[in-house]
Amino acid sequence: MNRRDFGVIAGISIFVFFAARMWTGLDTPDSSFYTSLALFGDQITDRAPFDSYYWTRLGYIAPVMVLTSLTTPEIGYAIYRFILIAVIVASIYSILRKFAPSTTTLTRAYLTTVAATSTVILSYLGNPYLTGFILAATCAVTALVATQRTDLVVLAGAIVGWSAQVNPAGSILVATLFVATALFHQQRIRAYVYSAVAAIAVFLGFIGIGLLIFPGLSWWETFNATREMNLSDFASTSLVWLTDISLLVPTTVLILA
Repeated sequence: MNRRDFGVIAGISIFVFFAARMWTGLDTPDSSFYTSLALFGDQITDRAPFDSYYWTRLGYIAPVMVLTSLTTPEIGYAIYRFILIAVIVASIYSILRKFAPSTTTLTRAYLTTVAATSTVILSYLGNPYLTGFILAATCAVTALVATQRTDLVVLAGAIVGWSAQVNPAGSILVATLFVATALFHQQRIRAYVYSAVAAIAVFLGFIGIGLLIFPGLSWWETFNATREMNLSDFASTSLVWLTDISLLVPTTVLILA
């Protein structure tokens, strides 16, 4: 990328940051809980009857805690939100630049702006829920692996490990996109090995950070205790998702494709 490309990415990121609402609301109790953990750390878990969740959210809790402790909660979350926006914008622009090289800078800027202002992206970037990070991670991993540069592919592997410490279910999607994109570009085995090492290193690194933020808790013990949960208790016995209006989205995509 040249200076013009970086300028376009910066301009779109700033535009989306200021044009969209900072907060779109806390859509679940979990959103409030993660926010509390990121702001107060073990002050929350010391008073909570169960210490679940913290062990799979360290990749979100740690960076937000650093940003808010260095500034204020409002400024810290604003910086975090801007970083996610910039990552998404840069990733989309990079993908367009690689797979549609004949397009002009203006066309790429327009298409990137349209994609980055999706209500799905803006709503989750204005919410402390974890989906915002996973959205940014999926975009970043796809763009980084598509460069076919070993160092950037390894960086993508590190993001996979990071996402596993934010949302394990979401990290499966991130890892799947990593593998699919790498296979498409016929990455060397060496790149897979280095990426796996980077993912594991980042994952374990966050566990170490968790020992500092939550000194009275054991990641491994909490992990084992949580494995005893029956996930079927959180699912509906009826296929309510078949009546969800959002199913029109993949249907429309298939028709247009």
